[in-house]
Amino acid sequence: MTIHLVLETADSLLYSYEHLALKHRKNEGGKQNYKTTFPLLILNASIVEGILRYWLANSIKETMEDMIKQGTAAGQTRKNKAELLLEEYLIEVEGNGGFEKLKAQYNFFFTVPLDAKSSTYDQDAIRALFTLRNVLAHGTALVAPKVPASSPNKQNYVDSWQSKLQVVTVLLKKLTGAADIFHALDDYSIPLHFFEQSKLFLQEIRSKLPATMKESEAHKAMQALRFGYRHRLLR
Repeated sequence: MTIHLVLETADSLLYSYEHLALKHRKNEGGKQNYKTTFPLLILNASIVEGILRYWLANSIKETMEDMIKQGTAAGQTRKNKAELLLEEYLIEVEGNGGFEKLKAQYNFFFTVPLDAKSSTYDQDAIRALFTLRNVLAHGTALVAPKVPASSPNKQNYVDSWQSKLQVVTVLLKKLTGAADIFHALDDYSIPLHFFEQSKLFLQEIRSKLPATMKESEAHKAMQALRFGYRHRLLR
């Protein structure tokens, strides 16, 4: 039987997040928060995605191992088609990143939607977090036109980006009262808001998954972490 070794990268990323959050907190009330806000948002999204993928991948591996045990007990000497298909699916889950793909995979394997409406957390905050992560991680310029989009079908470059960032813009304005996305992202409170919403989001998703499923160390550490305070770093 194949033995699977798992390195939970989200747990390591959480150490980096804790370190950056400490630096961010030192600048409370100050300006030029971009230097810590941007990497905090990227790490936040990566940690959330990593925890979700860890839960999914481990559940697939546990299902595979159960199938192998059953097959061995029945005298099976090689993988059957169901095992091979599940193995291919695991390769797809672990090898193809992206939150949109992960949403489809959760719907398929767990029948748990990651974008369902909730009274526990703000779904727009989760969407905005991953939109910002995609923009920041790829070094894409943030383009915010001074007038509303006007081109049909959002074919104009500026209008296309305005459409994609609309949820982000509305959310940030509501949180900070800032006139535009640039001033809003410099607000000290932004990383904290996304971190707290991420914790609530993961709590709700975990509650819908099998109770016997192996827990993520990153998830336990994230829930215990207070933004801007030491948790696992040396005091």
